[in-house]
Amino acid sequence: MAMDIIARATAAAARTDASQALGRLVPAGLFNELASRTIDPAINTLTTTGYSVRGTGGATYVSDSLADAALAAAHPRFCSQTANARYFRLSGDSITVEQGGATGTGNDQPAVYAAVAYANAVGIREVRFTRTAYELWTPLRSAPNATYGTAGGGYPIYVTDSIALVGPAGGTTLTLKNSVGGSKNAITQSPGGSPWQGGGIYIDPNPSTTQYMDFFHAENLTVDGGVTYNPSDRSNTNLSDKGIAVFHGIGRYTIRNCEFRNFAGEIVYTGGNSVQFMLTENLKTHGSPQSAFNPGASRKSLHVNLESGRSYQPTETVGMQGMTYIGGRFYDGYGCTFMGGPDPDYVGGWAYNYPFRRSDISPPWITFIGTRFENLTQVGLGSFVRGNIVTVDTTCFVGGYMDASDVHLDIEAWCDLRTNFEAAALQGPQNLTTQLANCPAGNFQKPPKNIRVNVTCRRSALAVTNGRYHVNGVRLYAGLYDKATCHFVVSGEALYAYQVLNTPPANFAIPLIEFENFRAVNTPWGGFNDTLSADKTYTIDLASYSLNPSAATNYNISVSSTYGYADGQLFTFYHNSASAGTFTFAATGAGMKLPATRKLSVRGDRLVLRYDSRLGTWLEELFESAQQLTLAGSATYDAPSIAAAGTTTTTVAVAGAVLGDYVERIALGVPLAGLVVTGYVSAANTVTVVLFNPTAAAVDLAGTTLSVEVRKK
Repeated sequence: MAMDIIARATAAAARTDASQALGRLVPAGLFNELASRTIDPAINTLTTTGYSVRGTGGATYVSDSLADAALAAAHPRFCSQTANARYFRLSGDSITVEQGGATGTGNDQPAVYAAVAYANAVGIREVRFTRTAYELWTPLRSAPNATYGTAGGGYPIYVTDSIALVGPAGGTTLTLKNSVGGSKNAITQSPGGSPWQGGGIYIDPNPSTTQYMDFFHAENLTVDGGVTYNPSDRSNTNLSDKGIAVFHGIGRYTIRNCEFRNFAGEIVYTGGNSVQFMLTENLKTHGSPQSAFNPGASRKSLHVNLESGRSYQPTETVGMQGMTYIGGRFYDGYGCTFMGGPDPDYVGGWAYNYPFRRSDISPPWITFIGTRFENLTQVGLGSFVRGNIVTVDTTCFVGGYMDASDVHLDIEAWCDLRTNFEAAALQGPQNLTTQLANCPAGNFQKPPKNIRVNVTCRRSALAVTNGRYHVNGVRLYAGLYDKATCHFVVSGEALYAYQVLNTPPANFAIPLIEFENFRAVNTPWGGFNDTLSADKTYTIDLASYSLNPSAATNYNISVSSTYGYADGQLFTFYHNSASAGTFTFAATGAGMKLPATRKLSVRGDRLVLRYDSRLGTWLEELFESAQQLTLAGSATYDAPSIAAAGTTTTTVAVAGAVLGDYVERIALGVPLAGLVVTGYVSAANTVTVVLFNPTAAAVDLAGTTLSVEVRKK
């Protein structure tokens, strides 16, 4: 009896398995026909030949605990009741938008939206696009602040749980239209008077709870927002029209081989501290009157070959706990901003532009590896930035309205189509007593500190041909800096190595700026060409001054102590005129301590000074004269007989000799017979030679040539 029961049970199970297998093998027609079909109660799995037409959207459907009336009501494109009141739902680890009715013609937004919503509802982790192009019309939005994800939300694609949106290997383009299928430049919705253009992909894990999404992944997608970007007219700005936006928490956020373009608001946007780790690879974002790439406060992120531009701001970036850019470029816009921090776990409050960091973890570095910045007014850098970048027609600006500390950067700065701009700039606050907003009392503005920037100024062949150049390797906007820890090295060629702009505040000090391998475009030593008509005191605020006398006279030069300077700072005075005027620098009492009074007499003469912070003054580093330093003259001379202990004198003409020059050598063409010969400059162009006889007898030399050499003082 027991054996019979077992046998019958085994046979029943075999019949069930056979029925299920038959369901998989025998097509059930189209999904749209499922409601009119009667499905054997023994069959729990079936296949369709298409969604609404044969060959498009065929899939496998199951009747399980999830397939019920509620699922069919919420997701009618993916769950249906049969004629005999059974429910079947789309199954699989991956589904396609065609299985929700997308055809690649007309408005596929309802099908795409529904596919994502269904996948989120039942835990399917991938939605695939199989065609090369789709058109999505912005759905109607019921109110300015319509509930996220509802029918009245107005979003083309809405994501509430972990999912991957994947296009085919060659990519697919989602072209967004307005609500009536026209260009999104024409706004067709204004709920509550607020213009609504819809945006693209919105990612928001159940905003009514604290639900956390494990991951989001997009691959091989091009999303065209359809908004025309005019860089000279930002009147079409609409911050609600975001290309792909994240709200609330995601663990891993990945975008690979994608392009997002032409939106009226930020194109790639991350809000709050919502992303634990963000990875982009071969992402392109462009065409926005706002920010093309705003990763927000992603805690950590890596961006490989990111290209972002043709926007007002190609990016605005906060580094939080760390961010790395490998390759890539930012181009064609007003500017970009990068600052490491603030640490998302800091509990003392923080200012967005003056970020705090925890001292028990690594610095929140933003690291650049060969990243390019092209045709931008400026790249703004705050704290914790390091690496190497290439700029083209772009100024790299450290500080400004941001705290700047721990910036270590190598900049290869190219001048190409733009001229008369800085390769790099530094700006500190005007005072250190302004309270920082959003911070505990007693937290004030801080001077830039621990800055090390190496700037190499280069010019393309086109720039050289058209006379274009960087005006400064580094421009110092007058403010307060920590001169002991800020250090710039300028090389290459520009008009000036560095220059101070605006009136400095009290206690202003210039940080150390080196320019040993620098070449000035138009003036020697990278200095300002200055023509003097009177004695002058200089405030040293650039690399050098090229001095030009307005008359053939002498000008006394001194330096002021108005500013502070870093120890070891160098400065050059250079004689840059063919005129006979001279410039004199007193050994002491003129802001300098020199070994001797120095005079720049002819073009090419230079005096290099070095600041000594311990002495608080400028010392001589180098004095170099381009004038002829050794003069010579000769004459035929037959000295008279010179009695014992007697002397005789004669003169020799030496052109260029002046009082104070040294007579270094006197030679006669005969033996001196014990005579002692000396000489001195006795008048302009004249050397007097003295012959003294210290012997006990008279000496009478034969006639000979008397030669004299004079060394200029």
